[in-house]
Formats: sequence, C-alpha cells, structure tokens
Amino acid sequence: MQHFEETSRALMDETNSLRNELITARNKNKDLQKIVEQLKAALATARNNAASVPGYYPVHASTTIQNELDQEKAKNKALEQRTAELEAKWSSKQDEFLSIIGVMNRKLESCERAKVSLEKEVNKISYQKRGLEKKILSLQGPETALVCHSVDWNMDANLWTQTNEFLENSNPTLTLWAAETVESLTNQLKDEKKHLSRAKDLLVQHQDQLTKLITALNKPYSCRTIISSDTIEANEVGETIETLFQKIQSLQEGLVSKDYEINQLKTRKAALEIDNEKLGILKSQVIVYRSDYLAERKTRETITNDRDRLIAEIQLLKEENKQLSMHLTAHGITAPSLTGTRLAMRSERKIQTPPPHVPITTVSMPDVNPGISEPLVCPNPDCKRKFDSLEPLQYHVHQCLQLSD
Repeated sequence: MQHFEETSRALMDETNSLRNELITARNKNKDLQKIVEQLKAALATARNNAASVPGYYPVHASTTIQNELDQEKAKNKALEQRTAELEAKWSSKQDEFLSIIGVMNRKLESCERAKVSLEKEVNKISYQKRGLEKKILSLQGPETALVCHSVDWNMDANLWTQTNEFLENSNPTLTLWAAETVESLTNQLKDEKKHLSRAKDLLVQHQDQLTKLITALNKPYSCRTIISSDTIEANEVGETIETLFQKIQSLQEGLVSKDYEINQLKTRKAALEIDNEKLGILKSQVIVYRSDYLAERKTRETITNDRDRLIAEIQLLKEENKQLSMHLTAHGITAPSLTGTRLAMRSERKIQTPPPHVPITTVSMPDVNPGISEPLVCPNPDCKRKFDSLEPLQYHVHQCLQLSD
C-alpha cells in the first residue's frame, strides 16, 4: 500500500509539473502570436510607407522585420511542438492514471476482503476470550467453595489434607496461566484493532482518491479545466455547450412538429378508412343499381319487341283486310264501311284479346267463300246472330250497328 501511495504521489507531482509547463507554453504561444501580429502590422505599414515614399524609408528595415518575423515564427513552431509533446505526455500519463485506478480498485477489493477476514478473526478472538473467562470463573469457583464453606465430609484426614495441599499448590499456577492467556489475547486483540483501524483509514483515503479521479474523468471538460484555467477557453467551452443546447432544443422542436404531423396523418388515415368503407357501400349500391338497370333495360327491349311485333301483325291484318275487301268487290259484294269494319274488328279483339305477357296470335278472319258450311256470326257481342250467307250478314251489320255507307 505504501508503494502505491508513493507512486500516486509521484504521478500527481509529475502531473502538476506537466500542467504548469503546458500553461506556461500556452501563455508563451499567445505572447508570440501577439508579437507576430504586431510584426505583421509593422511590416505592412513599413511596406506601405516604402511604396509611398521609396527614397525616405530604408529597404533594410523591412528585411530586418522579416527576419524577426521568421525568428518568431520558428519560436512559435517550436512552442507548438513542445505543446504537442506535452499533450502527448499528458495523454500517456492519463493512461497511467487509469491503470493505477484499476490497480487501486483491485487493491480496494483486496482490502475489503481483508477487512471481512479481520472482522471474522476479531469475532473469533472475542469468542475465545469469553470462553477463557468462563473457564477462569469455573476454576475459581471450587477454591472459593473450599475456603468459604466447611463441609463435614466422611473421609480420611489424610485425603482431606492432600486435597487441600493440591488445591493450594495448583490454584496459583492455574490463576497465573489464565491471566497470562487473557493478557496475551487482549494484546493480540489490541494489535488487530490497531491494524484494522489503520486499514480502515487507508481504505477511506483510497476511496476519496478514487471518487475524485472518477468524478474528474466523468466530467467532459475536466482535463481542460485541470490543465488550464484560462478564461478564453472557458468561454469557448461555454459557447460550445450553448450551441449544443440550442441544437438539442431545435431537435426537440423538430420532434414535436413531426409528432404533430404524425397525428395529422393518423387522423387523415382514419378519415380515408371511413371513406373507403363508404366507397365499398357505394360500390355495392352501384352494382345493385346496375343489375336493376340491366333488368329494366331487358324489360324495355322485350316490350319494344312486343310492340314491333304487334305493329307488324296490325300491318298484316290491314293488308289481309284490304285483300278481303278487294275480293268482296271482285265478287260484286258491297263492302261494309270502314267504321263498321273497325268496330267489328274491335269487338272481335275484345272477345279474342289474350292476357298480358302472352304472345298475341293472329285473329283469323272468316273465310269468305260462297260455299261455306259454317254459319256467319254478327260481330256485335250483344247480338251474336248467325247467318248462312254473307249478304244478310252485311245488311244486318248495317242495321245492328247503325252504320252508313
């Protein structure tokens, strides 16, 4: 432990010296930079003056200033190299510090284990002390009983005297042995307590050093703070921290805006899902309407076909009526008037009209033939009179229906 303490002290001293050298090097570097700036300004003014008044300002002055400037630059470069070396040395020393911290941690663990073992030994010694005290009390008890109490034993006087002589000779020896044992154990216990207190103090010191080193290493700018206490570097570090905080704040604001956009997109998604459901319902309705429209269209086509067929049948009936009229005229039979014919056709249609959606068949007209065997019937549904020939039928039709030629 003393070796580690001496090593840590030496490392701390060397660290302090390196830190002081680094501070002085940086200060010299800053001073040289100021001198270089001043020399540059003087060189610029000298060049301007030489350009304005060539005969007045000597040329060798600018050369001298340039030489001084080169010397200062060389010094600045040497100081920069020295600073780099010191920083490299500082990093190596920092690694050594970390290794020493690891060793100290291991030593701390070993001290903890030694502490536990010492506490166990102390407990063991105290237990042994209590046992010895009990033994001393048990040894002193019979002596006290023999001296203070007179018991009339039924034994020989020789045995009594021998017993008393043995006790008188042995009691001082036992008492002395017990006292020496207790004293030695007490001394051992004191030594162990001293060693334990020393170990505790050393443990506390190592814990303090370890906490200091851990806190120094955990700080992001602790090395800079230890190396240099320059206000300019402190201001730079503060500005860097402020910029980082500003970036963090801007990123948090961006995160809030993105969360708002995500919520809006979720709302829009829910609305689109509702519209999609409505669109599905509308699609099903469109399918139903389409099927209804197709059925209605088919029905209209059927009705149109039926109408065309009926118109064609009507035309056919008109042609047949015309042919019939011409046939009657050719045989010298007066054809009834057009109105009477229409009324007769209407009455026949009322009688022979089929039910709806039943194809209409062509109504066959009675075959006008003089040699017909079937009787002719009046087309008036209220009359229905039968005739054997066509002339009486025509006359009756004029009279029954009150028609005029």
